[in-house]
Amino acid sequence: MENQENNTDLLNSNDKPAIGYQILAFVIPIAGLIMAYNNRTDFPLKAKRYKTLALIAISIGLFFRIIDRL
Repeated sequence: MENQENNTDLLNSNDKPAIGYQILAFVIPIAGLIMAYNNRTDFPLKAKRYKTLALIAISIGLFFRIIDRL
């Protein structure tokens, strides 16, 4: 039982995305989507964070593109 808890803690500590990769996922959304796809099975929390940041960046870009057209 104790061994399983240690393994879970180890997996959770490795599933935190680094700040540099988060910035990369936001600044270059295609890279964020690629990183999310690559990490989806082994590190689901990282993948979700990268995907969220990429989609936020895409949404902001589309918003400003629409505003520019008006």
